Amino acid sequence: MPLENATYIDTLVPDWPTGPSDPVNIGDDNLRMIKKVLQNTFPGTNAPITGTPEQINNITLNTPWIDNSATAGALSNFNLTDPKKADGTLAAVAVATPTIAQANANTNLAMSIALFFQIQYPAGAEFRSYTDSRNPADILGFGTWEAVTGLIAGVGAATDSQGYIQNYSAGYQAGYWRVQNSQIVASTLSLTMEALPPHQHDYDFIQNSGSGMQIDATYDAFQKIEQQTSSVSAGTPVGTVTIGAGTATDSTAFFNPYYGCYIWKRTA
Repeated sequence: MPLENATYIDTLVPDWPTGPSDPVNIGDDNLRMIKKVLQNTFPGTNAPITGTPEQINNITLNTPWIDNSATAGALSNFNLTDPKKADGTLAAVAVATPTIAQANANTNLAMSIALFFQIQYPAGAEFRSYTDSRNPADILGFGTWEAVTGLIAGVGAATDSQGYIQNYSAGYQAGYWRVQNSQIVASTLSLTMEALPPHQHDYDFIQNSGSGMQIDATYDAFQKIEQQTSSVSAGTPVGTVTIGAGTATDSTAFFNPYYGCYIWKRTA
């Protein structure tokens, strides 16, 4: 039998050497050839391989390569299946979650649900729900959150229809639920009457004769008398008007219609 000239495991001839007819002097050549084949086949094996046959087999059997190159627009991919099932059921994949900085630096990383949440809800981000009042840490499974209450305004300068600019700053800002004097644009409200020239008013009366409120025979009829009024200048104040009936603390609160929801801010 001649000496084998194998390079990889698949080129070894399993029936060689054939037996007593093989020269003893080529035995050492066969041993060197077997070492070469092993090193060529496993060139990166510089440490123990501790995987069990089942684990190693599952790597190849349950991670088939799906070649979609013949279909326009389709993406070829590895399809990870559950090694305990033979029907092609996909297996869940658990991976370490990188930091946001690591994800930004390695744009080809597969995104886990944990990484997605970390990107969507970094420290300082807002979480809201219209029905669930739980702390987001109980819903998302991470982060430290504090509840945000009150009306929400975008930080920055806003201009109203009169051209007035109001600046909104970050964080909680105390305001007023009831309109105070300081929130009412100053204006003077006075009640006046038009100018009236001097004039007379007539009125009738019954002359009292003295005792017993008897009508005197001489003045047995209504008497008429005239009395002249004083003049009134234009714009003469005649009274004041009070606007509002509540106090700063117990009157009806004034606020816009709203739609309430649960809002949280991530602090860590």
